[in-house]
Amino acid sequence: MTSLSPSAPVVSIIIPVFNLWDYTMRCLLSVQRHTAHIPHEVIVVDDASTDDTREGLPLLQGIRVIRNERNQGFAHNNNKAAAVARGKYLLFLNNDTEVHAGWLDEMLKVIEGLPNVGMVGSKLLFPDGTLQHAGVGFSYGALYPISPFHIQYKRPASESTLMYECGAVTAACALMPVRLFLALGGFDEGFKMGYEDVDLCLRVRAAGHRIVYTPHSVVTHFESLSAGRFVASRRNIELLHHKWLGRIDTFESDYRKIPKPAASGRSRPPCTVVVAVHDHLGAAAPCLENLWYTLGVNDELIIVDDGSVGATARFLQIFVQEHPGRCVLIRNEERQGLAKAWRVGLDAGANAYAAVVLCTLRVLEGWIDRLVQHLVANSKVGALCATETDGDCMITQRLLWPAWKGQGGLALPDATVSGQVEVTSMLKSGLVAAARFQLAQLVSAHADGVPGAHPQRWSRALQKQGLDLAIAADVTTYKLNQVFPFSGDAARTQYLQNVAAALDDSGQVNAHAAIPVSIIVVARDFSEAFVKTLDALIAKTPGRWELVVVDDGSSTSLAAAFARSVPGHANMCKTHFIRNETGRGFPAAINQGLAVSQGRLVVVMNGDVLVTSQWLPRMNALLQVNPTIGVVAPCANVGPAPQMCDPANFSDPPMPVDAFAEQRAPDSLAAFGGMPRVAGICLAIKREVIETVGGFDPRYADEGGDVEDFCLRATRRGYLLALAADVYVEHLGCLSQRFLDLHPRRAPSAGWLRFCERWQHPVAWSDTEGLGQIFRPGFDLVTDFVPLVADADATPIETIRPLSTRPFLAASAR
Repeated sequence: MTSLSPSAPVVSIIIPVFNLWDYTMRCLLSVQRHTAHIPHEVIVVDDASTDDTREGLPLLQGIRVIRNERNQGFAHNNNKAAAVARGKYLLFLNNDTEVHAGWLDEMLKVIEGLPNVGMVGSKLLFPDGTLQHAGVGFSYGALYPISPFHIQYKRPASESTLMYECGAVTAACALMPVRLFLALGGFDEGFKMGYEDVDLCLRVRAAGHRIVYTPHSVVTHFESLSAGRFVASRRNIELLHHKWLGRIDTFESDYRKIPKPAASGRSRPPCTVVVAVHDHLGAAAPCLENLWYTLGVNDELIIVDDGSVGATARFLQIFVQEHPGRCVLIRNEERQGLAKAWRVGLDAGANAYAAVVLCTLRVLEGWIDRLVQHLVANSKVGALCATETDGDCMITQRLLWPAWKGQGGLALPDATVSGQVEVTSMLKSGLVAAARFQLAQLVSAHADGVPGAHPQRWSRALQKQGLDLAIAADVTTYKLNQVFPFSGDAARTQYLQNVAAALDDSGQVNAHAAIPVSIIVVARDFSEAFVKTLDALIAKTPGRWELVVVDDGSSTSLAAAFARSVPGHANMCKTHFIRNETGRGFPAAINQGLAVSQGRLVVVMNGDVLVTSQWLPRMNALLQVNPTIGVVAPCANVGPAPQMCDPANFSDPPMPVDAFAEQRAPDSLAAFGGMPRVAGICLAIKREVIETVGGFDPRYADEGGDVEDFCLRATRRGYLLALAADVYVEHLGCLSQRFLDLHPRRAPSAGWLRFCERWQHPVAWSDTEGLGQIFRPGFDLVTDFVPLVADADATPIETIRPLSTRPFLAASAR
């Protein structure tokens, strides 16, 4: 590759690179083809690539190459190149782009022809020709208080023909003066692979310069191919809000500017509305704005900041300042938990009636009126819940926009007769109204009955007082964090009944079986993480269960760590330790554990996973909802979306694992859904699935694909894979995550190639949707079954303990 640029370039084109050699070459060739007539230099920063990039870049002529020995990230690499750039302008360009004719000419025309332009952005197209970027705008509360969005996203490219000033442009292709870039301090390296460009644009605007989008500069962007592109997204969002909350006052989309409906509440007693918030930045704005929008003239909104450590705390302060009078903020310096936070708010309230609301709910105009009127009309109702409604198919704007019915907004169904409600034994809603003293008593005396805990505790407490827990069919709410379509009221009720039955028996699972549960832990080295895993299992797994540990070739046997952790715990009715002197691979090691285990429920997990309270009862409760559900996975800090927990435990320092699991459980109340694939770090599997489809295929060894293969075979056999959204476990990151980070344009792994070869699956379809397309054919018992082959070279060490827990009846026999 040759350069036609003189020694004094006008533009320094900076291209940060991490792998994706084929895309880098395509990008460089397009730059050479369409930019040779403009004096320029190309600076490529190789961010410790491991593919052909490392050897290929030094062979190219006419480019300057900077090589990092370790990965430094997008912001650092651009700053590093800008420090040695010789051009008057810097052009930031992703390596997963292909520029079109005239691309740079048009950008230079704008920046040199218009006054006070600080940055210029191009029209970016998806490979299918639709718009990926036509400038960036800012929305308030969709979902975040500051929500950047791509203007005209996915619209036909022909619809973008006008040049205009906008809030920001993406650095996938952006031009700016080098002096301005250096004067602003470059990209903020606190951001990691996200929002660096948005932050820079905001600083450009704050310095008094304009951001301009031009549709006449066209670039194809293959978008977000870099590994780890979204790993730090939550931290990036937090940093963006820490820097800019309260400083941005102009939003392209802002529902605070719409008129509020006629005041309500004059014909009923006033109500105190209490919301507890702990780092709910992704839901706080729409939830609180909707609540405030629907308040009556005599109602009060009490917000309890339950120890937020992120940008949420600052947002709540700003919110209350913008809504003075009947909006009050109470701050707990340390997190107290949902029940205590609600109690603090209820104690501070001034009204006879109150409602407690989860911060992840969207309410509608008239909700308070109806709930209070039902309570006034029916003295038998001790507490009244709203009906949660499926918002999965609703467009985001309609879900978030608090417009009233006369403006075309969402509306409640026709009102029923006041006092006409449905008695229930299950708390299935995150919105509960009652007399304020009654709610205070419930959350104080029965803290384990809040949403996400024991689903029948509050109804039983009310029954002892001769009162009912009821549901108002004419008051509906929507979940702002819904990731699955609702599974239907019958399925949700069955799930909660299963949870209640398990928790009533101290969380024991299938106790009528001789060995109810077998937990198989596969470990290799990392003895400290292994001990933490066992300690968490022993502390958080109630009832009787069998433990099988397979040490798959650790450099030093884990037998000593096993022996120190396991003895003396009476709830384990049987234990096994299997030692492989050399590693057989995780699939083969799992099969060894499966072959000796006897439980009708089998849990397979990595030796570096921390379980949390109620993890097993809830996973088993979901398994028992439907006979066709064969495999259940929990949410975690790793895995394919939506299994990877969102929001993540991002605070610094992170919350304790159990506290984080407890906090997110109410937000995911009775939420579950089907998955085409899940991570293999922790799986609950019915024994009948193992008996029907076999074990994990050892041919995948440790190269990935074994979990996807097992899931596919189970699905072809007619079983469903389900995600228990209200269960959280944490992967410590020592062992393999055991899931494929699939993307159709990334270099495929050896495990994925093996998977595709076995199932005649196109490698290019290696994404979630593509994986789902191969579930349809039936199961072939001859070719698809994987037998559990005993390994004669493994050394079993087995300890059998007598049962020490009392027998008890199955739920159906009580």
